[in-house]
Amino acid sequence: LYGARNLVYRYSFTDFRASAVGQFQLLASLCEISQETINDSLAQLLTSDYNDRQLLSEQRLDQLIQTQINQFQLITPNSLLNNLNLIRETIGANMIISVWSVNWLIATESIINSGWTAHTIPIVYSKCNCGSSWTCTQSSQGMMVGCYPLESLLQTTLQCFY
Repeated sequence: LYGARNLVYRYSFTDFRASAVGQFQLLASLCEISQETINDSLAQLLTSDYNDRQLLSEQRLDQLIQTQINQFQLITPNSLLNNLNLIRETIGANMIISVWSVNWLIATESIINSGWTAHTIPIVYSKCNCGSSWTCTQSSQGMMVGCYPLESLLQTTLQCFY
């Protein structure tokens, strides 16, 4: 898509194209994870048993089935969201440097005769500093850009694709 060149030098961090590859890869991964979560939950639902010593009326059986379906519909999205939030909190709390260089710039300066020192400089989106908050984002060409592709993707409407 972009060739072998490093996108950091090709586009500004505020340009969606700088992190587009990461966001699209992430979107594909989220779709896969969602499908896996649903499939796992369905498999678990289909293997669940209900034992009763008495014969159930059709109405009671329908109620039990509807209760199971309602629980499935409630628990499955919450399971996915809990995992997603754990990932977000872990990445954000540790301020991991994004491979797309959209949250920190690495600057080097020469030290007297012995080598180089690297410093990190937080990127700022709409007056929000990635060194202070990992949820900073701003609009760019119908999408969002920010400290992390995941946060940007979660805050966009994807309306530019409609």
